[in-house]
Amino acid sequence: NVHKMYEEVYEALVDCGVATKVDDPVYMDRDYNVTSQLDGFGTKCTHTLDHPELCIVVDEVGSNLSQKGDGHVGGQKYVCPRGAIPQIKVQHSERHFTLLGFTALSGEPLLCLIIISGVREQLNIETGIDPTKSVMGDVNDEDFVDKNFGPGKIFPGGPTCGFGGQEIPCMVRWSPKGGITSQILADSLAHIDSFNVFDRANGKTPFLLLDGHNSRFDFPFLEYITNDAHKWTVCIGVPYGTALWQVADSKEQNGSYKIALTRAKKNMLDQKLQLHIDPASLCSTDIIPLVNIAWELSFARVNLNKKAIAERGWGPLNRNLLLYKEIQDTMTKSEREFFFS
Repeated sequence: NVHKMYEEVYEALVDCGVATKVDDPVYMDRDYNVTSQLDGFGTKCTHTLDHPELCIVVDEVGSNLSQKGDGHVGGQKYVCPRGAIPQIKVQHSERHFTLLGFTALSGEPLLCLIIISGVREQLNIETGIDPTKSVMGDVNDEDFVDKNFGPGKIFPGGPTCGFGGQEIPCMVRWSPKGGITSQILADSLAHIDSFNVFDRANGKTPFLLLDGHNSRFDFPFLEYITNDAHKWTVCIGVPYGTALWQVADSKEQNGSYKIALTRAKKNMLDQKLQLHIDPASLCSTDIIPLVNIAWELSFARVNLNKKAIAERGWGPLNRNLLLYKEIQDTMTKSEREFFFS
């Protein structure tokens, strides 16, 4: 249950040197300031989170180039003759991909991982192609790619995260169905660790909170996190109610990302029609430009990430979900008296 998950995770945070258990629990606001019960957020904090920058949360968000399931984005209106139904061109062909936004409990985005469905890696899909940008130089120039690669250019590449004084580039991987694997998960941590953004001195280890997907229990991932050269502390949250406790499932991340992606797909298709690009459809090289747009309106927003983190009891460590009625209904009388007395 949820309160047991909080106890186990908070103790794991203490064990890996990023949190401290306090003798006298206190109320805190969203900014970690000690305050009164009236101004506090969540229940009393029995632990202080000393190094939120060393604590990471992440989960998968499935995506598709097809617009068939996108539905109507609130607020959109179309003009057509009375009694007629607006006819809008939409994408029906599919290409699945998955986004994982690694987020520190400080609210900072750490890594954007994109997994594309397929078994044959293609560099032009990994860099993306923005057809609305102009080509610089001649395709035969030795520095053609260098001149045309980066934000705002024809080969934009995925979102880069500024973290710990480093610029961590987007990581793109492939799998048959576009889903996460144990090897990809291990590779993502290795990619992060290659930039030396975590201080492992004085017994501290970076902390990672995950759900119970089977990729978390296979050998490549377990081998990586238990290696003393780059050890991680990993906790698995309760299998039920993941929509409540996972930061990536929040409206600030998952919800905002899907709305932004839906709008970005429509706008890009409209642009291709206006520019008479043949074929006027979304293709695999559009994935990266689309993710760039949606990322900035979701996972990249530090303040809203902090809001989602606080509401789930991960920073400050306020067990906030215990205030939810559906959670309280599962608690015993003694548990309610302990947490709310």
